[in-house]
Amino acid sequence: MLRTRNKRISHLTAGSNRVCRPGHTGASERRPALDRLMNDARKRRFDCVLVWRFDRFARSTEHLLLAREEFCTLGIQFISYQENIDTTSPLGRALFTIVSAVAQLERALIGERVKAELRTAKAKNAVLGRPRIAVDARAVARLRSEGHSWAEVCRTLKLSRGNCPAGGTGFFYAGLIR
Repeated sequence: MLRTRNKRISHLTAGSNRVCRPGHTGASERRPALDRLMNDARKRRFDCVLVWRFDRFARSTEHLLLAREEFCTLGIQFISYQENIDTTSPLGRALFTIVSAVAQLERALIGERVKAELRTAKAKNAVLGRPRIAVDARAVARLRSEGHSWAEVCRTLKLSRGNCPAGGTGFFYAGLIR
């Protein structure tokens, strides 16, 4: 399906001088590719924004409506490949609002289900998250006493910065000097 979708998008964007494929979630309003898109829209560098689905562009009704209004003000068409909604007509705008409200509801329901599953897992004493990495505290203390930087300690012991005291919590550093 992905290959077919990419083929369709390529066909629709043929002759276009710019195609933007952001890789961030629609849940956040601040995304680098979206920010660039909106800046280019304000500079009127294109006349059409084609999205696969409106709910992939933004999950918040407010954000989606604000983007549509800005595009409309700038004279830019906002087209969804899947929904086939004409946002320039009154009926299209109404359908657009309904689609965005359903997308926001769907996102909220997913969040509730995830939280419920986490509560259930905690109630069953399930271990959540990544497994802890065993850190040799004596090796860390030895390397630091030899004058090595935290970056060198992490590299030598093959630890990520997050597992080294300088990278974050320092959870094992407190008991080193005994």
